[in-house]
Amino acid sequence: MIYTYNKLVRDKIPEEINNVEGRKANYRILKDNEYIQELDKKLFEEAHEFIEEHSVEELADLMEVIETIMETKNISHNDVEIARELKNKKKGSFKDKVYLINVEQEQLDEREVKELNKEWRKNSLSNNNEMITIWNTNELLEEIQKINILNFEYLKEIADRIEMLDKNYTSDLKQLIIDKADIIKLNNLKEKFNDDEKIKKELLVEIKEIALYYGITSDS
Repeated sequence: MIYTYNKLVRDKIPEEINNVEGRKANYRILKDNEYIQELDKKLFEEAHEFIEEHSVEELADLMEVIETIMETKNISHNDVEIARELKNKKKGSFKDKVYLINVEQEQLDEREVKELNKEWRKNSLSNNNEMITIWNTNELLEEIQKINILNFEYLKEIADRIEMLDKNYTSDLKQLIIDKADIIKLNNLKEKFNDDEKIKKELLVEIKEIALYYGITSDS
């Protein structure tokens, strides 16, 4: 039996494995550029494990990765502390438990769009929603209603999760949402940042029109 990991591990893990009869660790030493990439992946891995368990041990693993990244990039604790204090003075910390729901403004600027479409958001979304299937039109409408429509990757994730009883209806819904996501992505690349609520209303209307065409009620 072979268990494949393909990930960065603590230095003594291969020795620990090889000390057990019947077990053999196959490994290699990473090149510098690979090492940086794997540390980034490890940061995500340990952060997720801490979120799952909230244990001191998992927090220690997370801190170890951060310490290693700091050492690799020649960042001192003093550098981090200065940056932390400056940011706290400018934007505050997280002690007041402030939860930002949305931002209303006449036009969405480029910074907001980039923030919504950061790679980690897409990965996080994929991991959180990969098993959550949308079974009826009402669920789909609710899902569209609560998101920021300008996050085109989020829209595509939603399309992947649709699974209605009527396969043709499902196919048309998926295609509609993917097409809308592609249009939004193209507009973003051209720095034509559309109004979130306007596009959302248009998409909701189009979904209802497809449902009406197929004779589908909102709860089916």
